[in-house]
Amino acid sequence: MYFKLMALVLIALFTAVAGCSQSGPPSTHTLSSSFKTLAERKAFFKQYVKVACDYQTLDFDIQYQNNSRGMVPAPSEWDMRFVATIPVSQIDRWLNGFESVEQPPELDWLETLPTDVDLMSVSQWYVNVNNVIGVDHDKGIVVGRMLAI
Repeated sequence: MYFKLMALVLIALFTAVAGCSQSGPPSTHTLSSSFKTLAERKAFFKQYVKVACDYQTLDFDIQYQNNSRGMVPAPSEWDMRFVATIPVSQIDRWLNGFESVEQPPELDWLETLPTDVDLMSVSQWYVNVNNVIGVDHDKGIVVGRMLAI
């Protein structure tokens, strides 16, 4: 009986310690304006968004909740909004797995993007589950929202 009780205690302890490990980037609510340089913005951004580009400008509002910690890990949640200017030849990197749509989805979130980039020319829209990408193929503008809540 003693050995069974010890085994249960050890299993519970191991489970508690294993549940405290964290995978993925840390929780944050960060605006691009908190960084002084484009290099700092790019370094932070690539922790959360894995599309590699030669960013010429990069503005974002990243809200990310890492829920992998604790006794019962859960899927992480995020609302990541961004606008970037990149070489026109790299726009397709953003569109892999996305479908073109005639009518853009709800775009109220564009008004809260922390950017000086003129988004009026963004006219082609693409969707993938809860993700939205808008592009201006001529100016190399990519704007997006990635949502998992």
